[in-house]
Parts: sequence; structure tokens; C-alpha cells
Amino acid sequence: MGGGPRPLRPPEALAALREQTPIPIAGGESVGTGQLGYRSLFEQKAFDVAILDLGWCGGITAGTAITALADCHGLTVALHDCTGPVSLAVAAHLATTAPNIQVQEVARAFYHGWYPQIALGLPDLDHGRLSLTGAPGHGIELRDEWLQHPGTSRRKTLLA
Repeated sequence: MGGGPRPLRPPEALAALREQTPIPIAGGESVGTGQLGYRSLFEQKAFDVAILDLGWCGGITAGTAITALADCHGLTVALHDCTGPVSLAVAAHLATTAPNIQVQEVARAFYHGWYPQIALGLPDLDHGRLSLTGAPGHGIELRDEWLQHPGTSRRKTLLA
């Protein structure tokens, strides 16, 4: 591996960096699934802000638990958006329920680009503010033309 910059991964290294700088440290979107990846980071005081992507951390159930765990450690949460319109809508719903959600990222190029090409019912985005629609559930409906497109693949998981 080259001598260039590398990301800090161990909680102890992030905690040491956080102690040595007045700049708030945010991170975690690539930690992985569930609370266990975040717990040690929170306990080591490695972050000021925990970043979650519901598509990567285990879904809404895990995201809700991680958000609550962050709150127990006095941390705010920033929700990541880059995994699609369903994930954005679900994260926007989570943001309305947790007092420690600081911000919901919106990839505007995706929101105004490919998200509406595949889905209807996106949360409204107006002057930097995201608001939920009145639609049931998360509000997203995948477009039939996208679902029927030959380039679209589907994976169905059955509960045992």
C-alpha cells in the first residue's frame, strides 16, 4: 500500500484524533450491520456525530436501535443518502421520530436525476428542507416501467 492518507478505522485511533482536535468528528456510515459496529465507537468516544445509512447498517430496525444508542451516548446522528429513493424515504421517517437526528443528507443529483426515474412518492424537498408526503408507509411506489425493464433485476427474500 502506498504512503498516502488512509482512513482511520480502529475506535481507539478515532478517539485519539477526536481528543487532539477541536474539529468535530463524524463517521460510521461504512461501519457495517447492526449496533455492534457502532457500540465500540460510541463507548470509545470516537465521534461527535454518527453517520448512518439505513441500507448499510441493517435497515430501519437496526437504524432505530443505533440512533437510540447514539442518543444514550449524547451523540447526534446524520442520515446518509445514496442508496436509493426507498432508503431516503425510510430515513426521512426515522428523522421525524428521533430527537438526536441532526441532518438528513440528500444527494440532489440523485433526487432530481435517477430517483424519480424509478420511483414515485419521494419526500418533498423545498429550499433544503425535506418533508414527508401523506402517503401510507414510507410513501414510495416503484414505477412499473422500471420494474418491467429488462435491465432491472429483482431479488425476493422469503422468511423461513
